[in-house]
Amino acid sequence: MAMSEITALLKLKTEGMADFKKLTRATEQYRKTLSDISDIRNEALKTIDAELQQTQKLTEIKRQEYEATALACLLYTSPSPRDRTRSRMPSSA
Repeated sequence: MAMSEITALLKLKTEGMADFKKLTRATEQYRKTLSDISDIRNEALKTIDAELQQTQKLTEIKRQEYEATALACLLYTSPSPRDRTRSRMPSSA
């Protein structure tokens, strides 16, 4: 093998190693980015879950308030035993 061929092969090997190192660094950065994305996703899911639980609690409170209001209205409008014995209409009507 001629000296120029050996030099060319060494140059290719050196360039190949440099490319390999670049590829390795890029792969490491890619893995770090994926890890960061996974962390962000997990935090977002925790936030969504907490918001959902809060919404469910508020919905239950509003349901209870509605039922209490409906019961109060029902009690208020229910006729008393007196209402059955007396007519509210004037006798002249």
